[in-house]
Amino acid sequence: MPGVVRQLRFRPNPAVDGRSRLIATVMRLLRRLLLRQDGMDSDQLPFGKLLREPGFWHFGRRSVARATGLGLFVAFLPVPQLLTVTVLVIFIRINLPVALAMIMMTNPLTMAPAFYLNYRVGAWLLGRPLPSPPADFSLDWLLEQFGSIWQPLWLGSVVVGAIAGLAGWLAVHYIWQARIQYRRRHRPHLR
Repeated sequence: MPGVVRQLRFRPNPAVDGRSRLIATVMRLLRRLLLRQDGMDSDQLPFGKLLREPGFWHFGRRSVARATGLGLFVAFLPVPQLLTVTVLVIFIRINLPVALAMIMMTNPLTMAPAFYLNYRVGAWLLGRPLPSPPADFSLDWLLEQFGSIWQPLWLGSVVVGAIAGLAGWLAVHYIWQARIQYRRRHRPHLR
């Protein structure tokens, strides 16, 4: 019939399980909550105009993969992570919530083991022996040793962060790509 728009209906695909529907529902909810303009007024929030940048909230494959890589890289650096990742996201224009979530890999429970790993990797790369910790470990001992441990710590942090960031970027990129290909192969056909 001319002038009538025919609605296409897809048949439910039994190959798509509940997890895909749950992920789609969560993504729609996040988009709805994060892209609300009424809560991001420049009068109410500092940098409100900057927060309206669409690149910060885009849930595309490239943006999420880059944000994952950047967040994991910064998570292993001994710097103020929240400030560092926010400044880098502003310059690179990638997904802000994902980058902020990735820096939580080193939280108060995991920070000490992560930085110790960074130090060990840096000491190994520099060929330095590991000092044995004293029986009465204290902050004074740590500050006393800081002059000899800062170089291996930084080198190890950059190396481990780069490896973690690259692994995170590759994982998100290829898992997302595989999911797209899977959905294309198992797409419900119009009948």
